[in-house]
Amino acid sequence: MHASSWAYLKLLNLCGLLAGMAYGSMALLVTIEVVIRNLGIGSLLWLSEVIEYTLFVATFIAAPWVLNQAGHVRVDLLLLALPSAGRRNLEFLVDSLGLVISLFFVWYGVRVALDAYDTNIVIYNQLATPEWWLFLAVPFAGALLAIEFVLRFRRTLATGAPEIERGLQDGF
Repeated sequence: MHASSWAYLKLLNLCGLLAGMAYGSMALLVTIEVVIRNLGIGSLLWLSEVIEYTLFVATFIAAPWVLNQAGHVRVDLLLLALPSAGRRNLEFLVDSLGLVISLFFVWYGVRVALDAYDTNIVIYNQLATPEWWLFLAVPFAGALLAIEFVLRFRRTLATGAPEIERGLQDGF
């Protein structure tokens, strides 16, 4: 495996791991908050805010890993009804749309993050959070998603089969 491919896969796995840890931490913190409130000890006022931000960031950084693992939700009824060439063409169309949307996320995410940075926007709730920190997840994930869609094109061209056929061959 080429060093850049190895590094890319490690980065995707790190994104998946961090997102999983974030989701697990959110579940634990919500449980702790419920227990603390029910015992009448008090409340962690900042918790809702942290969970909102964590959910936003974790969802974006998990997306490229999920796409790489083919763990995304697919409705394959149409694909399975088409002949192999039709499957491949539809897969190319969907992957093209995914690539365009991913590149839009990169472009728009960079614009919004730079604007928030330039105007020094800070979100004041329980915590003071620079808004641009949150928006960095958008172009980061968009770039990784764009790479993954390009790799999906390459895999389909190399094997001549769309993802659904590769999955069927692998017993999925």
